[in-house]
Amino acid sequence: MGSALEIVLTCGLDNQFVFYEIIKILHEEGVEVVSANFQALGDSIFHIVHAQMKESADGFGAAKVTERLDRFINGSKSELELDSELWDFAICPDINWEF
Repeated sequence: MGSALEIVLTCGLDNQFVFYEIIKILHEEGVEVVSANFQALGDSIFHIVHAQMKESADGFGAAKVTERLDRFINGSKSELELDSELWDFAICPDINWEF
């Protein structure tokens, strides 16, 4: 919302590095972490991070941070997969390529 970010993360006890990576990404993007809390319940840890964005020159600061966090958490397609989506044709093995 505006320049405020709220990140809610649920992870397992063995994935605490995820929290540190999120803080690192926020820091790299120039986002100020206002507060960060966690609660352990059973085999899960719930993290809540409240942060404040600085004004970005292009107006897309929050979108960029959100995209970067989403890529980290959900993963991204490999470069090869992304490149193959750009091609709209099938390679025909019947063609004799002589150079």
